[in-house]
Amino acid sequence: MIVCLRTVAVPREERERYLDWITEGRAVREEHGIFAELVLEPSTTNGDPVVITLWPAHAVFAAWTTQPAPAALLPPP
Repeated sequence: MIVCLRTVAVPREERERYLDWITEGRAVREEHGIFAELVLEPSTTNGDPVVITLWPAHAVFAAWTTQPAPAALLPPP
């Protein structure tokens, strides 16, 4: 299993839009190989969310990193 842990700097005024994008695109990302995706919210208003993404195997992760990204996989404009 491959686990990616990253902090995502999201301006406070864009936070809800970002979380909606994560929720709306989850099925598409899972279809393209992601096993699970968790968004951890900060305990204070000053922090940024931490996203944990899991892939079931190295081969699946490698395919994920080399495939062209459908629009639903890209961050919102």
